Amino acid sequence: MRKEACYCRFTPADKHGRISKILYANWRKPISSRSDIEEIDLLDPASPWRDLQDKLAKSSPLGASSTKNSKCRKFAIVSRIPTVDSTYYPIPYYGALFRGKWYNIKQLIGIAKEAKLKNSAPIKYHIEVGAKYWESIFRAEGITDRRKQQERIVREKQQILDFLTGAENSGKAWFSTFYISPDGKEQHDVVINKIDDSKEGGDWETDIQEAINMICFTMRVHSNLVGSVPGKAQSNNSGSDKRELYTIAQALQKPYHDLLFTVHRIIIRFNDWRGVTVDVPFIQLTTLDEHQDAKQVKLPNSKPNETDNKQ
Repeated sequence: MRKEACYCRFTPADKHGRISKILYANWRKPISSRSDIEEIDLLDPASPWRDLQDKLAKSSPLGASSTKNSKCRKFAIVSRIPTVDSTYYPIPYYGALFRGKWYNIKQLIGIAKEAKLKNSAPIKYHIEVGAKYWESIFRAEGITDRRKQQERIVREKQQILDFLTGAENSGKAWFSTFYISPDGKEQHDVVINKIDDSKEGGDWETDIQEAINMICFTMRVHSNLVGSVPGKAQSNNSGSDKRELYTIAQALQKPYHDLLFTVHRIIIRFNDWRGVTVDVPFIQLTTLDEHQDAKQVKLPNSKPNETDNKQ
């Protein structure tokens, strides 16, 4: 039976550094009594099969003379990659994401980009209108009432906006008068300046790519294997590169498979099952000329594990 690691705790180690039991309980809730905690004998991580034989021998009639007889028939095996940072509860390799703040950096980039997109006004044009332009319109149309002048200004602004926006208005020309002041400077009645917003929201692009690449590197997964490459520049590898990356990713998982199969090999050997083995097939991606998507590859030079069943 598989036990969740978040609910497992180790008992204190002895003077030789060996941990004898694990405690399993729902530590997220208050523990009312010791009956809520399950104690399970832990097999020696260095040699679980030999330790299991010793414990079973002590509980058998042949081992009745032993001073440490045991009737336990339930044992725990810890499946974990050895690390150097902690003896009791090793921190996984992806913990560097949180210690190195890259997870926080990626989160802050998303928050900053969202705030910029929400709080920045999407201005495309800057329109400068001189005061004499309005006076010329009022004089040409004979508008003297103050309220009607304001209404005419609003209507003229809307006409300018309708002229500038819309797909059907692309390619149109705008005529504007100007004059030269005595000091030689041009004075325009109406000036329309287009604001360049091509880089809007793109100032974080390189930071996003850096954060994503660090996360993928820490998780030991190439970004091409999980989809498109992060960022706006979608530069994907070739098919041959993707096949090699997939092969490398599977090869990196082999030590984890061997470690997880330790329990299965002990069960097979304990029950003396003949011709039974556990394995994760190695999927080899093929090229289109082979007329198949993938094929399974058997490693011919794989050596049997210590706990493999011997025939």
